[in-house]
Amino acid sequence: MRLPHCPAPAGLSVECLEDRSVPATHTYTNAGVTFNWSETANWDAAGKPTTGEAGVIIVVFPLAGTPSNQDIAGLVIDRINFTNTGNVVTLVDPLGLNGATPHPTPEHRRRQQHHHRRHH
Repeated sequence: MRLPHCPAPAGLSVECLEDRSVPATHTYTNAGVTFNWSETANWDAAGKPTTGEAGVIIVVFPLAGTPSNQDIAGLVIDRINFTNTGNVVTLVDPLGLNGATPHPTPEHRRRQQHHHRRHH
């Protein structure tokens, strides 16, 4: 993708390139004392997500039925992946979501088709 020409000193030419930042993936492990997202011990080696961080992807709940409290003020993420069932996120602070609606997973599509066949 070529972006508009950037201004440069006379005799020099500079071309702006698109942003190539890598999304930050944070995995909730529930290894802390509390269920709070603000507790660093509840996250993998990438650490807890932070307000203002770009391209945040949250992966939560390695175990079924794991609760958590989103208590990081001003947190905005790009995507959240639930890797198990029966989990609850309590929004102590609002959680902002960037981006488009995610595409359903193949498993989700199979469940929808099965449900549709059973009820029609």
